[in-house]
Formats: sequence, structure tokens, C-alpha cells
Amino acid sequence: MTVTLSNGGVGDGGAPTTATTDPTGTFSFPNQPIGAYTVSFARTGFTSKSVQVGTSVAGPTILAVTMAPDTTAGVDAPTFQLSVTDPGGNALDPFAVGYGTTVSIGVTSLTDTAEPTLDASTFTYAWKISTAATSANMSGAYTFNSPAPTSTSTSAAFTTMTLMQAKSVEVCQDCGYTFYNGGPGYLARLGVVPVNPDETGRYTVSVTVKDPEGHNYTFSQGLRSTWQLAGVADVPVGTPVYLQGDTFAAPNWKQQSPTLFKWANDSWSWTLTSCVDPNGAALTCPTLADAKTQFPHFTPPAGGTYTFSLTESSSAALAADAGVVGPGQGAGPGSGGSYGTQTVTLNVFAGQWLGVMNGNPTASLCVSCHNGSTAPDKFTPWQNTAHESAMKRKVDGLATSHFGESCLECHTTGWDEVATAQTAANGGFYYEMNTEKGPDGGLWQYPNPMTSTSYSDMVANYPTLGYLGGIQCENCHGPALGAAGSHPGNLSNNSVEVAFKGARIDWSASVCGSCHEETSNHVFPGQWALTGHANTELAISRATVESKSSTALGGADPQSGAQFCARCHSGQGFAEYVRLLNNGATGRYDFITTDDQKLASNGSNAPTATYLSSLGLNAQQVQSQTCQTCHDPHSNAAYSAAYGSDSGVGPVDCSQQANNGDPACKQLRIYDGLPGLPNGMGTFSGVGEGAICMACHNGRNGEHTDTVNSAPYIETPHDSTATEALFGFNAFFVPRFSPSPHMAIQDTCVGCHVKLPTATEAANGFSSNHSFATDTTICQNCHGSAAVDGAALQAQVANELSAMSSTITSKVQTAITKAAVTGLCVQASRVSDAQCTGGSCNSSQVAPAVPFPTPISNVYIAPGNLKSVSMRDGGTTSVTITLNNTVTFPYYDVTDVTMASAIGSATTTKLSVSMSTILVGNGTGNGTNCGMTSPAYLFPGTDGTPSPYSTIPAKAIWNFATLSNEGSGGLHNYPWTNSVIQATTSQLAGWNP
Repeated sequence: MTVTLSNGGVGDGGAPTTATTDPTGTFSFPNQPIGAYTVSFARTGFTSKSVQVGTSVAGPTILAVTMAPDTTAGVDAPTFQLSVTDPGGNALDPFAVGYGTTVSIGVTSLTDTAEPTLDASTFTYAWKISTAATSANMSGAYTFNSPAPTSTSTSAAFTTMTLMQAKSVEVCQDCGYTFYNGGPGYLARLGVVPVNPDETGRYTVSVTVKDPEGHNYTFSQGLRSTWQLAGVADVPVGTPVYLQGDTFAAPNWKQQSPTLFKWANDSWSWTLTSCVDPNGAALTCPTLADAKTQFPHFTPPAGGTYTFSLTESSSAALAADAGVVGPGQGAGPGSGGSYGTQTVTLNVFAGQWLGVMNGNPTASLCVSCHNGSTAPDKFTPWQNTAHESAMKRKVDGLATSHFGESCLECHTTGWDEVATAQTAANGGFYYEMNTEKGPDGGLWQYPNPMTSTSYSDMVANYPTLGYLGGIQCENCHGPALGAAGSHPGNLSNNSVEVAFKGARIDWSASVCGSCHEETSNHVFPGQWALTGHANTELAISRATVESKSSTALGGADPQSGAQFCARCHSGQGFAEYVRLLNNGATGRYDFITTDDQKLASNGSNAPTATYLSSLGLNAQQVQSQTCQTCHDPHSNAAYSAAYGSDSGVGPVDCSQQANNGDPACKQLRIYDGLPGLPNGMGTFSGVGEGAICMACHNGRNGEHTDTVNSAPYIETPHDSTATEALFGFNAFFVPRFSPSPHMAIQDTCVGCHVKLPTATEAANGFSSNHSFATDTTICQNCHGSAAVDGAALQAQVANELSAMSSTITSKVQTAITKAAVTGLCVQASRVSDAQCTGGSCNSSQVAPAVPFPTPISNVYIAPGNLKSVSMRDGGTTSVTITLNNTVTFPYYDVTDVTMASAIGSATTTKLSVSMSTILVGNGTGNGTNCGMTSPAYLFPGTDGTPSPYSTIPAKAIWNFATLSNEGSGGLHNYPWTNSVIQATTSQLAGWNP
């Protein structure tokens, strides 16, 4: 550093005297006479500084000076520029660098002739990288590629996470999903990949540059792999779109459709075959990247229809214990084979954003149809929701202070912060914010500070921007201008894939998750993904026309079809079921119909397979219990109906910040009560938000009490029986109703299972949860820490139920063994010992697996042929009977849903038998009832049919199953649980078969 002393130097007429500091910054001007001096300090990269000092005879004058760095560009500080490129040096859009892509970040020192020359080779660099992703694979610090950048590196490279690593944030760990590589992962379906902000792969790369003078300059660059998408086939112009080929692993389902439940593919080949604008004119097709992978991507440059052809194949070998079958299999298990090759078509529709906020005149195109006449009125109820005012309330400063410009990507329509979106003019909020000029000729700026007129000022001065300022139709359904707005179909209607009802409709949780993601503290999707509600494979196996009987009255069991199971095992089916329940179709045998009413006596409103599929109840479209299952995206009608209005408007204006969080504004499909449930309970009300849970979490199989009994045969309730436990309903030997004290909890089920966090969630800072899990710490919120020991009560109930199960099992075994002395006639529903490995049989297999007798076969068990009887537990209605001598059964191709013709026969010594079918008496083994004379049911159920045997086991089995399936271990209603156990135990003690 140069130091100059002036004004008063001796012998030089006042000429300055200079000195240079040593490495420690020390300098001196010795032997200066007494007087006043100016001392000036100068060093490149710092602001020059002068101080006035005086000397005296008292001793030396010591100065300590601090100089500020000079960061003025073009003066005496270096300037830098960051670049984002691929390994070849080609520029990348920072907000669309791609998944699994190597990205290079470079820092360059710019030369400025006005500033002193600095030797860039003497700069040092400190690089850092982090990611906001919540993926289990990518949480915490992210790392640079090897070799890592050093202090002399002017660039650094890293590889973004793959799409599957990003998708790991939404994996249900307990749902058994299988990805194409055989491990847990994302259950992909033919269509557009939904991407929420957590999955966009957000990174921040920063570099701190230190110059030779010791200055530090820090620069940061934000990057994303891509931008978020709702996953519908209507997509915005200029935004990267990832496609997905389907990957269905074939589970062991009896009624299996090989064309849909197939081996995961190991080969995909995509072709972009056609690109046309909304008028049918040809467009120049964009590049389709990664066309030989499961997840290719493209960026639509203009509005239009983009048609893709996908040829996919699988050559997966059948493992010896896989338990799955399919076309192309070899001679037997483990011999390999292939599902072959198939070609499917996918249409993607690109368009521009419209916006319907604030009276957009162009939006009248939508309103003119969705007016309650031509199409359902979705606008009026939507205007009463919090989504409508999601931006307004925030920028007006009525909500939290942390709301900022970065939040607008979800609180507006069409925030696509990618370079291509700018040049493509997709009409979204981000484009208009950087394009539309106000009265003063300037662009809209995010308000700082936010005031009560921020939103209205924007609408008045930037009307096009105002049309897009809120969460509205297009946020979930895709752009409404151009090809994307014509309500098109999506998939070709061929023999392999079922056509979508519309390209703008998707029941996936990813639609809501495109905004309600983890990183902005919307934790519900992540919590939900850990629940059984997220099990899509269960929905496929229970709620589709391919896996279940598809006609309304088909199957031996009237409840066997998708029209029944889809009511609770799918999002689409539940929405239909809500209308059924509200229309009074609350019986155990009421199912989805074409008019949401009870089945007509002539069956005229019974659904066909085609109708059920049109609702989305097919393997390609069906969804589990997603967000939209419980929450109506369009209105608050259920809450309003509870207060005498069914319009969806009022009594609470949910667009007002003051009502944010009000129960009226949670948009639940059911609120407070229902006309009844299929467990036979009848009309109920006053349960608040818990009503939505009770619609499915009830025993479903009618009432079974000493007052009313719905079936004259032995059966058990469907699980869960939580509603029965809460109301103290549906058990024998006790009063008809014994409501739980927990009925007093506000919103009943939701009061504990949603509003209160578990200990783990509380430790993570969560105040509520959508995992719907509870633990015994929740009890302390009402009972205090020492008032109740929930774990001890659960242990007591478990012990007593175990004892009850043992008693039931022992006495049923005794009853059957005694009756067999004179001979039994049973109906075998299936054979218990498999004839080959796998658990299923197929016509192409040499060795059959498990035979399925169809129709159910009568089997005579002659005196002396019974070897043993086993029973799983006290809550089952079937037993396994082992014989001394074999019997013969037909077996059927399990991939043939009709099972019209047997493909072989097999012998067995084990029979799975329903207790309700066991007849006793003497007989020859031939003809009706095995030729028995005067046969009687061993277990006649509970209808009072004359029999030498008691009906107590039927009632005891029902009670045991009801208590075992209610899910809380007795805590839902301990007084009632205890009374049922004691009464049932007493009855069993008096039954001596």
C-alpha cells in the first residue's frame, strides 16, 4: 500500500513524502517536525482514504486505518460473468437443463480498459452446490462431479438427478410399487409425466472469487432440470414436456388382463409422427430427445397437436416363484418368454394460457358452456374458494409476510420461467409480466411493500396480467387457448390402451402436487404418499373393469364387480359414490349406476363395462384415494349443503383471508353426516369433517345386531370398522348403540387423525398431518400425560381378543370333527394345496397351479375321511379341511375372466370351505346335497334356522372380526369394546358343540 505524507514536510517546501507498507501493513515517517499533516492511503481494489494528523514532542503519532474495498465495475475491481453450458460448450437454459444431464458452470473475468489490469491467473475460486430437492436419494448437500473443482478452477460440473431419483419423493414405501428395474419406484402410465416443484431438480451453484488484493466476490446461479407440469395432456407452449411409457408389473390376480397387467417393459422406441396446428396445418416438429428411453421429452414451439407413436416390448423371464403369467410364456415356470411387442399412440395438445380472472372477455368462451345448462357451472362455486383469491389475498398483505415474488409460480396461471417460454409467447403470467406495458410504459413490478390495493392496482393497470392472477381452471386442466382448449381425447382407442375421457382430466395426486409440494412447507402430499390411500396397484386390482366383474349383476357374489369395489378403492369411483349416498342409495348392495340412483328394478340404470371405463375405472386411468377423492376441487358444496344450500356458495365466503382455515373452506365432498351407510347404521349427523372418513371406513355388510340382522349366513364385515367402533354399533349380545366418548371430539375422526401430529411429526415441526396416523401421545392432548395409558389398554384388548380367537377356533374344530362322524357335505370354493409353484394357472403352462372349482363343487366327506380341521383365527368364515383320501377338481385358466371351460383336472386332499355351506347328515355322496337325507346346516347363521347346532359361533365370529378390524386396538371406544368382548366370551362359554 502506498502512503503519502504532505503539507509540512521539512526541507522540501511542502512536497509530499511517500512510503510503502511492509507485508503487515506497517509504515513510518520518522523525524518529522511538529505540525499538521495529511496522510493519504491508496491501494488497488480499495477506496482511497486521507486523514489529518498532528505531531508533538510527546512521542510518535501512531495511525491505524481501515480501507473499504472498491467494488465499482470499470474502476478498480474485476467483474465476472457466469455461463451455463453442456460438456460441449453449448448454452443451456438454466431453468430447463434436463434430468441426468451434465452441466458446466463457468466464471469469466471481463476485461475493462478503464480499470487497472489484474492478473486473472492469480484469482482463487471456492465453489459450492446445493439442492432444494427432498428426494431421499438427493437430500442435503449435492456434490460436483469428479474431479471436484479446485481453488484454480474457473468452472465446475455436476450431473443433475435422474427423473426417477426426483420421483422418489412420491413413492409409497408400503404400497408394493414395482418399477421397470425391479425395485420400488414410480408407477408410470402412458401419458405426460407430472412434475411438481420438488421434482424439478432445483440447484444453486455459487462461486466466491478472491482477487490478488484480497477482495471476495460471490456469484450464484439457480438451475432447474425442468419446470413443473400437472401431468394432463394439455401442455403450455414453450415448456419442456416429459412423456412416459407405461410399466405395469403383473401381480398375481385371478382375473388378470395380460394386455394391461404386463411385465415391465425393457424397450421403448418413440417417434413424433405428426405435428399440426389447431387448423390442421402442418407444423415443424421439434426434436424429441431420449427417444429410445421410457421418458423422452420435447418442447412444443407452437400451439397444436403432437402425435407420438410408441413401440414397446418386454423380454422379461418368468421367475420360478414370480406368481405371474402372460402371453408368450415358455413351457413352464422359470423358462422365460416375452410379452412381445406392441405399438400405442399418444396425443399431446399444446396451447397458450387464457386466464378467467377479473372478467376476461375472451374467457366467455368457457363460461358460455359451463353455465349450469350446457355444462356444469364450475365458475360460481369456484369463486367462493380460497384458490380464487390465492394471489389477491397474498399480495395485498392480508396473509403471511413471507410471501414473495418466488411464490407467484403457484399463485398465478402460467408462470413458466424458461427462456423458450419467453420467445414462444405462451401468454402465461411470467410472459405477460415481462411483456405487458402499463400506463406509464413500464412493466409490472412485484409490490414492495405490499398494500391493500396491490392486486387491484395490477388489475387496473395491467389487465392481461390480471386475468392470470390467481389459481383457476387452467392450473389443473392445462392451457385453454389453441389445440389444448378444445376438450380433446388423448390416447388412441385401440385394443391395448383405453382412451382417456378427456386430455384435461386427471385424478392423480400429482395434479394438486404440481403446487402443493414439500419445499414450500405444503407437507400434505408427502405425508399422504406414505399411506395406504396412495396404493395405486390396489386400485387397479380392486376398482377396474379388467380386474373385476364389469357388469352390474355379474359374478356369483353380487358385490364382486368394479361397480362395488370402486366406490372406495378409487378416486373416480368415490366421487360417484358420494352422489349415490346423498341420493339415498346407502344399502349394502347399492353400487355405481348410470344416474347415481339406486338400481332400478328392471336394471335399466346398471352400468356396463364401457360406462365404468368412461368414469376412469380402467387400469390405465384409475387412481387411488388421491387429494381429489376427499376434496372437491371446484366447490364447498358439501359444507354449504349441511347448512341448507347446495349451490356451493356460502354460507362462508372462502375467498376472504379472514375465513382461511374455516372448515367450510376445506372443500370436502362430504360434511357432517349422511342419509346412511352400507353398514345399516341409518341417518347420522353432527360428525363434522369426519363424515368423509366414515363413508368408506365402515363394515359395509349391513347391520348385524340382535335388533336387525342383514344376512342369514355366517359372514364378517369389510374392514375398516372404525365407524362401528365410534358409534358402538353392529355387534351381537350388546345394546344396538353405545357411542364412544370420542364422539365429542370436534370433527370426530379428523380431530385426531388429521389435526393432531404424531410424536414424530411434532418433532419435525408439523402441526397437523395427512398421513392419518396416530400414536398414543395424541391421547395426551385431551387426557393429560398420566390420565390414560393407551398402550396398556391396547395390550389388554389384544390379549382378550387372542383368547376369544382361540376359543372360537377350538370349538369350531370340535363341532366339525364331531359332525364328520356321520358324514359331511361341503362346498369347496378353492383348493388349498397348490399343484405347482406360482399360485395361479394358465393354459400355456404344463403343470397347473391352484385349481379354482367353477361352479362351486359339492364334496361328500364320508365318515372316516376327515383327517384334520384348521382355522386361521376367530374372525374368518372359512376353514381348511384335510382329507385322508383325495378328491378331484377341474381347474381353469386364470387369465380367462369368464372361466367358461375347464382346461384340466387335479386331485387334492385339502379343501377351503365356507362354514356356511357345511351340511350334516347321512348320505351316499351323490346328487343334490351329496345325496344326504334331511341335511341340516352345521352352522346355520343367525336367522333361527332349526339345527342341532348353535348360532353362537356365527355371532362370535362377526364380533371378533368387527373388533379386530376397527384399527385402534380398542381405543376408538374402549367401554364398548370391553363390553362386546365380555358378552361374547360369556356366550362362547355356554356353547358346547
